[in-house]
Amino acid sequence: MKKITTIMTCLVLFMSLVSCGEGSVDVKFYDVESKKDMNGVFESMIPSEIYDYMVQNRKFKHKSNLKNVEIIRETTKDDIYDGTAKVTLDDDYACRTIELTLHGRKYDTGGWNLESYNIDNSDSIEWKEKGINEVIQDEYKSYTKVDNHYSSESKNGTLDLAYITDWFELTANCSYSVLTEVRTHEGYLDYIISLKSNDKKGDHKWKCNGLWSAEGVEYYVNLFETAKDGLYSLAIDSAENGKIDYNNYFQYSYDGSTHITPEIKDETEYKEHMNSDIENSYIEFETSVKMDPSEETIPCEIKIYPNKATFRTINYMYGEKTYTLQKMQ
Repeated sequence: MKKITTIMTCLVLFMSLVSCGEGSVDVKFYDVESKKDMNGVFESMIPSEIYDYMVQNRKFKHKSNLKNVEIIRETTKDDIYDGTAKVTLDDDYACRTIELTLHGRKYDTGGWNLESYNIDNSDSIEWKEKGINEVIQDEYKSYTKVDNHYSSESKNGTLDLAYITDWFELTANCSYSVLTEVRTHEGYLDYIISLKSNDKKGDHKWKCNGLWSAEGVEYYVNLFETAKDGLYSLAIDSAENGKIDYNNYFQYSYDGSTHITPEIKDETEYKEHMNSDIENSYIEFETSVKMDPSEETIPCEIKIYPNKATFRTINYMYGEKTYTLQKMQ
């Protein structure tokens, strides 16, 4: 009987010791099941800043879903956890792989809590067509037509572009490759996409033939009712191959009468300035007008943009003046 009691006492003591170790994640560190439990600890502490990310200097913000966690190394000691893993995150815009290190602590109430984390390396990002399109549509928002054809396998694509206004037209097809820079902002990853593309000038033409006019006020010039009867008129007969044929005149008013200076007809060269920002591309040429029949001709500068045009007098006795030209026909 005494022998049985001794055996029972030892059994109870053994069971008590086993139950005390239950739930401790640092037990059997090299055991497969234990590592699975620890993998769950890592996942539970991944911060929201990793799921959420930004694009183009915080212009766009997206949220990923956790696709996979591949533990590289991890350890626990005295309820302190340190782990590093390759984390794969996926959404409609991109698939990202990040090497992430987490430092956590286990509390009696609340379980595991993240103390700090570090992004050791942003291994890769595979952009999807929706992610590239978002950037392209923003960068080329002034174009009337933007069709993108992107391949995530080759990390490049082609663009069909069209920009059409009343006096300018551009169509272009350009290939591009995607370069990605990774930054951080307040703990969030910010991916900067730059589209390394070839010449975007494409096939373009200036449709500026016709009558242009400008309204304005000088010290003796009245406002005219319509731009067509404005104080300055420019008739462009042709503009092609770097040459421009035109004639212009200036109207002014005094003593209740309207006077028109003689037309100045000329053919001259124009300079073309084509920029990646098409709206700021323009052609320019110099001409001259008489602001008064008794005066010498005054040099002027004409700039025609895809959406606007200006007429500027130079070295005018009352200061340089800039007028907005309107195309009448």
